[in-house]
Amino acid sequence: MLLLVIPGLWLLWRRGDRWTAGVCGAVVLIYLFFISSLSFWRGGWQVGPRYITAMLPFAMVPIAVALQSAHAAAPMRWWWWAGAVALVAYSILVYALSAATFPHYPETFKNPVHELVFRLIGEGRVPWNAGWLVGLRGLASLVPYLLAVAGLLVWLAVPRRDRLRAGLVGLALAGVLLALTSLAPGGGAPAARSYHRITTWMP
Repeated sequence: MLLLVIPGLWLLWRRGDRWTAGVCGAVVLIYLFFISSLSFWRGGWQVGPRYITAMLPFAMVPIAVALQSAHAAAPMRWWWWAGAVALVAYSILVYALSAATFPHYPETFKNPVHELVFRLIGEGRVPWNAGWLVGLRGLASLVPYLLAVAGLLVWLAVPRRDRLRAGLVGLALAGVLLALTSLAPGGGAPAARSYHRITTWMP
């Protein structure tokens, strides 16, 4: 989703709000350089570097501008909304699925979304969660949570009837992005051993 900072900054600059564009762009660049300079490559966390938290409010301004522009675009520019939906939905899915399974990615995983998160879901291995309180077990215990996430995504993607096609295309593209990440190389035998250790204590 943070990729929307780029068109958002351009839109701010073009609209004449160059002070806002300059401040937001500068903060984003400063923190990108800061993260890039760390020898601790994870940036303080596995799913996302926590050290960029201070940057996020400044990134959200151009992102909001980009989303507003995509939402207000004429119907013939439906692809603009579809692209924005794809990036936002992909980001939400990665975080939502990771948080529901195992967000503490060990360093041995080079492609943790597929090597760890999707594999756990595919094998029905999920940690204890609220679903257990109502008698659900395994993957079924995540169904209420997954339905809530799916409902949120559809509601965000299709805010009004004329955005139906663009919203559905965007959600489909988010699924394609998730599938394409499977092409990234994995961690091999060390990742397999880490996976075995993780699953030994999972229900």
